[in-house]
Amino acid sequence: GLTNGAIIASSPVWSNGTASITLSTSSGLTIQYQKGGISGSWTTGTNVTGLHHNDTVYARLTDGINNGNYASVDIVDNIKPNATITLSGTSTTTEGSITATVTLKDNESGVNTTSSKWVYNTTSGAIGENESSYTGGSFSSGQTIQLKATTAGTYYLHVLTVDNAGNKKETISNAVKVKEPIVADGSYNAEKGVNTPDLSDGKLTPITWNGTE
Repeated sequence: GLTNGAIIASSPVWSNGTASITLSTSSGLTIQYQKGGISGSWTTGTNVTGLHHNDTVYARLTDGINNGNYASVDIVDNIKPNATITLSGTSTTTEGSITATVTLKDNESGVNTTSSKWVYNTTSGAIGENESSYTGGSFSSGQTIQLKATTAGTYYLHVLTVDNAGNKKETISNAVKVKEPIVADGSYNAEKGVNTPDLSDGKLTPITWNGTE
């Protein structure tokens, strides 16, 4: 029989949702491999391509007559996905809104858009990777979200990106200042401590300074 030499598998190299690995041995023997099982035909070679998350590659050594015992390597995506958040502005009023454009990206197992969610709140720090904390809903990559708040304050968009292997990542937007709208109807302004000017009846006369009078 063939003595077992060691087969070394490289870490997966990912591109557009598929992975490839390189098999090597110092034994001087030939490497053969199969994807997904050992009941099919063995392929001679060292570069295994077209692999996906949770695939298994089986490999063995041969001298052309005798075959060694097979070893296996599991292909696992343990790389976190990414999100990019672009805001249409940094301030608005309680009557207005900001548009956020969110792009989700994962080169390995791919983005799980059902599990990827968002929430808009006044928390500046991380809120964690629990999907139930993200109550704004799930979305597809590149989708725009209208961010609206009826209470004045400083708000942040939190995006939880989840890939198909279950890796998660939280991304937090820049701050959005939400202010009360400017009112000019003669009503009392608590912040300034005075009544607002009443522009509704058209009786205010504009006064300009021309440099001398």
